[in-house]
Amino acid sequence: MADPVLETVPLGFQGVIDHSDAASGIGAIDSLARRVRIVADTSPRVDARDPMESEDGWRRVLENSSDLVFVLDDHGTLTYVSPASERMLGYHPLARVGDSVFDLVHPDDVGRATEAFGATIARGGIAPRLEVRVRTADGDWRELEVIANNLLEDPVVHGIIVNGRDLSERRVAAENLAASESRFEYAFEHAAVGMTITSADGQFLRVNQALCTLLGFSAIDFVGMSFFDLTHPDDLTRTKEGVRALLAGEDAPYVLDKRYRCADGSYTWVRVRASIMHATRHRPTQLLGYVEDIAARRALEANLEYDATHDRLTGLSTRTVLYDQLERALASRRRGGNDVAVLFVDLDRFKLVNDTFGHLEGDVVLREVAERIKATVRPSDLPARLGGDEFVVCAPALRDPADAVQIAERLVEALQVPIASDGQTIVIGASVGIAFARDDSDPDQLLRDSDHAVYRAKERGRGRVEVFDRRLQRRIDLRRQSERAIDRHLTDGTLEFALWPIVSLEPRTVIGFDCRIDWDAIGLGTADVDALFESPARAMRLDMAVVRSMLGFLGEWKSAFPLGEAPGIGTMLESLGAASADNRVANLIAALTELRRESPVDPTGCWLGVPEAAFTRDPERASRTVGALSRLGFGAALRGFGSRVSSLEHLRMIAPGSVVLDGALTRLVDDPSTRAVVDAVLKLARTFGLTVTVAGVETEAQASDLLAMGCELAFGPVFGAPITPAQVPEFLALARG
Repeated sequence: MADPVLETVPLGFQGVIDHSDAASGIGAIDSLARRVRIVADTSPRVDARDPMESEDGWRRVLENSSDLVFVLDDHGTLTYVSPASERMLGYHPLARVGDSVFDLVHPDDVGRATEAFGATIARGGIAPRLEVRVRTADGDWRELEVIANNLLEDPVVHGIIVNGRDLSERRVAAENLAASESRFEYAFEHAAVGMTITSADGQFLRVNQALCTLLGFSAIDFVGMSFFDLTHPDDLTRTKEGVRALLAGEDAPYVLDKRYRCADGSYTWVRVRASIMHATRHRPTQLLGYVEDIAARRALEANLEYDATHDRLTGLSTRTVLYDQLERALASRRRGGNDVAVLFVDLDRFKLVNDTFGHLEGDVVLREVAERIKATVRPSDLPARLGGDEFVVCAPALRDPADAVQIAERLVEALQVPIASDGQTIVIGASVGIAFARDDSDPDQLLRDSDHAVYRAKERGRGRVEVFDRRLQRRIDLRRQSERAIDRHLTDGTLEFALWPIVSLEPRTVIGFDCRIDWDAIGLGTADVDALFESPARAMRLDMAVVRSMLGFLGEWKSAFPLGEAPGIGTMLESLGAASADNRVANLIAALTELRRESPVDPTGCWLGVPEAAFTRDPERASRTVGALSRLGFGAALRGFGSRVSSLEHLRMIAPGSVVLDGALTRLVDDPSTRAVVDAVLKLARTFGLTVTVAGVETEAQASDLLAMGCELAFGPVFGAPITPAQVPEFLALARG
C-alpha cells in the first residue's frame, strides 16, 4: 500500500497541562491548538479547515481523536497524554504524565525506540515512522505506528509531539485481505469450472486450468484473445448485448448459454456467468467469468426434445408436431396462402407381415417405409407416424390440388417395391387417402376425412389413391347412421336374425340352424358390416347379443320339442376374427361365463365358431379358446376352414369337435381337378373324429358330390332361404312332414 499523504496541523501548547484545573486545562488545550504541530495521516484526505477554524473545533478534534497524542521532553518523559489513551491503552490521561515513555515500550522494542528517539533529538523535525508495541493497563501489548515531531526548539511547545495509531485492526484487516486473496487464488486455479478475468472489452487477462482443459488451449493461447473471438458467430450478438447490459448496470448477474470455439475448431456448449470487478486505484473495471461445460446437458435436452417430437422407431414426426404444422399451414391458407392437403398412408398387408415373420421383421418394414416416404415427398412436406402402420403427410402450400394426387401416386408406387429383410422378400403396398382443407377445416377434421378416403381406397381394391369428396361424406354419414341404429338395437334388444337351415344330407332332414344378424333388414351392406366390427367393444357386444338370443331360441325350441327333437343352433364369433381380438379373448370368455351363469338354458346344442383367422394368428390361443367354450358347455367349432391359406394342423387342434368348411372350399367340388382337395379334407376330418358341416352349398350337384365323399351336414341356398326365429316351428313341421 502506498504511503498516506502527510500533512501538518498547527495546535497551540503552553507547557505541561494540569488536568486537575478544568479552566486552566481548557485554556492549555486551546493554547496547544494554536501552537503545536502534529503529524497526521490524512489518507483518505479530509478537508479539516471547517472544524479547525476555531480553537473550540481543535479542542474537540484532540479530545475525540482515535489517535494517541503524547508530548515528551528531551529525556522522553511524558508531559502530556491525550484522552485517546484511555480508549486505546486503558490509562487515564493523567496517570502516565511524568513517567518515561520507554516504560510503556515492549522490552524487545526499547532499543529501536531509544535509537529513534535519539535520532529525533539530534535531527529535529519529523522523524520516520516507527512501529512499536506499547503496554496496556491490563498488561497486554498493543502495536502502534508512531510519528514524532521534534519541537524542542519551539519556545511555546518545547517538547516532542508523538502521534500514535493502533495497527492491530489494520494488521488483522491486512491479514484477512491476504488470506482472502490467497483463497481466491486457490479457488481460481483449482475450480472445477473454467474461470476468467477479462478487461471490460473482453480481453483475457487470466484463465484457469479448467478452462484450458475444457477448450483445449494452453494459457499462452489466450494472450491477445477476447471472449468475442471464441464465441460462435450465431451467439455473438447476444453476447455483445449481454456484456453491454452488464456494464451499464441493466442486467446483473450476466448468464448466457452459448457456444465457445475449441482448439480443434469445433464448438462446445458452455454456460457463462459474469460479474463486474469494479475499478479501484490499482486496477480498472474488470469482469470475473465462470465458464461451465453444459455440452452433455444440452445433448440430453436435445435427445429429450427429439424423443418428444419424433417417433422412436421410424424417426418421423409425432402427432403433436403434425398438428402444429397443420395449424400453421391452415392459418397461412386463411391469410390467402396456397392450398393444404393431408395424405393418409395405410399399409395394405402389414398385419400379415407381423403374423408371418414376427414383430421384429415388422419393425424393419416400418423403418423402410418411413425412409421411402421421406424420399418421395417434397422438402416442404411433413411426414409423420400416427402409430401402427398408419402414416400421414402434411402437404402445405400446394399450387394445384393435382400436386397432392401426384405425391400420393408416387407413394403408392414407392411402397409397392418389395422389401428385402434377413433373406426374406416382403411385399406390402399401401393405400392413400387425400383430404383437402376447407375454410372451416381443422387438423382433426382433415385427419378424419383422409382416413375415410383411405378406407374407401381399401374397399375398392387397395394399392390406390382416393380423394375425400361429398359423395364419400354422404356414405360416411349413412354409415354413422347405421352405427347409431345398431347401437340402439343393441341397447333395446331388438336385433333381427336370419336362420339358415342346416340339413343332414342322408336322410335329408333339418337338424339345426346357422344364426346370423339380418343385416339386410337393418339396411347394411358387407362393407358397412365390416366397419361395425372394427370397433372391438361393439364387436363383442354384437357377439354377446347373438349368443344371448340363441340361448333364448334354444330354450323355446326345447320346450316346443320335449322329445329331444329340438334343433341345434350355431354362429361364428365375429369379434374373434379381428387382428386386435387376441388381447380381448379373456374379456369375451368372461362375458360368456357370466351369461352362462345367468341363463337357465342348457347350452348343449348351441355351437360357437372360432374363425380360422384366429388359428392362423395364434393357434395355441385359439385352441385354448375352444377349450374354454367347451368347459362352459357350448359346442365349439372351427369356422371358415378353407377361406384362406389353411393349415391341416388346425383340424387336429380342434379335435374332437366340429369344423365348418367355408363356401370357397365347397366350390372346389364343381371342378374335377380340385374335387380331390375337398375329398382329402373330409377324410382327414373323419380321421380326427370331427363333425364336418359344409357351408355355402348352392346346387344339388354339390350336395350329391359331398354326400358321396362322406359329408353328413351342410347348409346353403340349395336348402332354402333363411327364415326368422318366429318361423322355425312351422318350418320344422313342414320340413319333417
